[in-house]
Amino acid sequence: MREAHTLAVCENGHTHVYNRHAISSETESTGTFEIKTGIVIEPVAEFPDYCSDCGEKVLNLCPECSHPIEAANQKTAGDESDRPNFCSGCGVDFPWTSTIESEVSRDGSFIDIEETEVEGQFYPDLISEINLSYRVQADHATLILNRKLIESLLTDILKAEFGYENVDVFFDGERSQFYGLKQLIKRFKENEAELSKHSGSLGEDLYRQIRVLKHDGDAAAHVIEDTIQEEELQEKSGTATRVVKVLLSMRESAWTMTN
Repeated sequence: MREAHTLAVCENGHTHVYNRHAISSETESTGTFEIKTGIVIEPVAEFPDYCSDCGEKVLNLCPECSHPIEAANQKTAGDESDRPNFCSGCGVDFPWTSTIESEVSRDGSFIDIEETEVEGQFYPDLISEINLSYRVQADHATLILNRKLIESLLTDILKAEFGYENVDVFFDGERSQFYGLKQLIKRFKENEAELSKHSGSLGEDLYRQIRVLKHDGDAAAHVIEDTIQEEELQEKSGTATRVVKVLLSMRESAWTMTN
């Protein structure tokens, strides 16, 4: 049995409820491996049949396979930034993906990385969310989600390198939460000797770029600013792509060496 945050989302992508929802897979042993035979879920809280914002049908299960719609980020409270693009059960795109993509008004990507080249579900989905926000010119959302991406990668790298026997490297025991981005940068600098084997790019220039992207994300979340200029956003895109490529490579190296 595992606990997973689930969402109810209308077909146009408006998020309505967020629950901690127990999901378990029933398996049948064949002697050499196990076959998933079904999914058992607890009842969800009530949610509207139709969206109060746009009138479209509200879903809490995948229309293709009936798997619960799981939040893209299991660590945060549910909102539209946690809305997934595809089903974690069968991989099919959700209905709102095409609705949102139809509103595209800018070409290209903020993070110039193919999601298919990144392992797992969380990071490809988050990169997709960042690039979709960029294309629909949700520039502040783009910078906030990019900050979240970098913070997650730094945490993952430290977890892979030092493990839970050294949990204080990436986790604040007094507050029972993972360190924020400022503290994570400090931890990287303190442990640079151990981490440098995963990348030749580790050093003050990388930390400076991360601090700049942190500032951008913080400002987008907390400060009322004028519209970000296109040239400025392109510069941020280049910096973000370079940083994320380095961190993804470090994450892969760290997990490969320790597993």
